Amino acid sequence: MTEHNLQEIDLDWFWMLPSKQVLHFASGGNGFIPDHVASNLSTQDAIFEFVYGLDFQCSFITVDENLPVGFSLPQRQRYLESFSDFSKRGVFSFDVEDEPRFGASYRLVTMPSVSMEIRSIPAEVASYFDQCTKLSLSISQNDKKRVIGIQS
Repeated sequence: MTEHNLQEIDLDWFWMLPSKQVLHFASGGNGFIPDHVASNLSTQDAIFEFVYGLDFQCSFITVDENLPVGFSLPQRQRYLESFSDFSKRGVFSFDVEDEPRFGASYRLVTMPSVSMEIRSIPAEVASYFDQCTKLSLSISQNDKKRVIGIQS
C-alpha cells in the first residue's frame, strides 16, 4: 500500500513509548502515519487483535475538551465507544485532529486510569513494540488541549 493510499483510509495504528505506555491512533483517513507503521501494516492488525482480545482492566478518563463540539448525548456515546474500549484495556487513545496545529496532529480522546500491563504478548507484537521504543517519534504536546504533533 502506498503512502497516498494510507492517507485515504481510517487506520488504527499503535505505538509504544520508552515508558512502555501503549498508544492507539485513529488516522481518520487524513492523519500522519509513521514509516515504521506503514512498513508493518500486518503487525498493526495483529496488535489490534491482541489488544481487543484483552479483558477490560481499568476505567477510563474522557478528555472532554478534545471531543467534537455539538454532539448529542447518543452521538457522543457512539463516538467515544471505540476510544474508551481501548482505554479500558490500558491504552491511551487518540483521534486525528480536524484542524492540525503541528502539521500532523492527534488529540487525546480517552486515557486509561491504569496503563496496560503486558504479560503474555505475541512475538510479532513484542518485536514491533520493542522497535518502537528504539525509534525516534517526536511528540509535541499542547498541555491545554492535550494535542500531540507527530513527526518521524
